[in-house]
Amino acid sequence: MQIPLQYFLYILQENMKMTKDGYFHNENLKSLALDLFVAGTETTTSTLHWAIILMMKYPEIQSKYFHFIGLQ
Repeated sequence: MQIPLQYFLYILQENMKMTKDGYFHNENLKSLALDLFVAGTETTTSTLHWAIILMMKYPEIQSKYFHFIGLQ
């Protein structure tokens, strides 16, 4: 038996109205979204940091990729 999506969302919304201590309330959802954003930002920063360091260490790879993306 499959529960229709609209019914599930309605029940979830009613549950959110009744409780502020549960998992699905606005403050918790905002916090989770911020955590995901920060985690993605930190991962991207770390990846770019290592890419720049490795390009500085291996200039032949740097020129290969510059040629690949059309900068040389």
